Amino acid sequence: MITVDIRLIKSKFGQLLSFLILDCSLDIDIVNGKIISSSFFDFLENDISPFLNNDIKDIASAIFGARPLNITNKYQNDIVFAGESYISISISLGIPLRKMFLLYPLDKMIELFPVYHEMSPFRVIEKVKQEIDHISVFSLLLSNSNYSLMQLANILDIDRRQLTKLCSDPKQEEKLTVKEKRDISKLFNVDELFFSSSNLVPYYFAIWKNEVFIQLMKDEIRKISQTKKVTFSLEQSINNLTKVETILHPTDAIIIRNKKIEKMPSYLFDFALEKAIEKYRQYCLLNQLAFC
Repeated sequence: MITVDIRLIKSKFGQLLSFLILDCSLDIDIVNGKIISSSFFDFLENDISPFLNNDIKDIASAIFGARPLNITNKYQNDIVFAGESYISISISLGIPLRKMFLLYPLDKMIELFPVYHEMSPFRVIEKVKQEIDHISVFSLLLSNSNYSLMQLANILDIDRRQLTKLCSDPKQEEKLTVKEKRDISKLFNVDELFFSSSNLVPYYFAIWKNEVFIQLMKDEIRKISQTKKVTFSLEQSINNLTKVETILHPTDAIIIRNKKIEKMPSYLFDFALEKAIEKYRQYCLLNQLAFC
């Protein structure tokens, strides 16, 4: 798995939004709309390097066609907060970043700053989740179009009752077939990603400081290595060998059987890691903790 620095991603995204609005004097709605329409902002699901490796000014110019009208060398706290919150919410809830800007526009996120900026990050996640849980992407796209449900039913060849359910229940979007997603997306001129969940499972070393995650990872490694004892160590040295033992590190797992030492194959380690991270993400949501 690729290691990501979530703190760096959050910070840079917040600074980018602040630069666009404060230094380039772009309207908040314009920034919001451009993010929704630009596949560049699928960087959480795809390659993060173009976002991290390019200067904020270059991103502003290339994606937004914007140049700074005045250089303040400052960042507006409420806008930075909004940007960082979008990254946290997107990762924690498994919602693509661009979809988040459609479900919860930038101006609304900025308005949360006075109340939520000194609270646990989970409180922002909780607040936004409560508001978007009942919002259907389909209903938002429909409200901004000139189509009626009857027209859409005929054009898409989808039962009107199914479309009615799509309007009121976002969970119905998960039941759409591949063809239905493609047809609806093409009609509304949006990416199919807006009818999907994010498959991002971010791996960051700071997660190893959490005892709950370590236990979840031990459980997954134990299933694979079939050893009763799994110990966690931040050091690579192996001491006090036992007959059957697995030494777990943040980057690999060493299996010891009768003093024979072998490294767990990377694909198995990554499989266990992905399962443990996903379980930890669910644990955080259930226990009102911020996943990142």
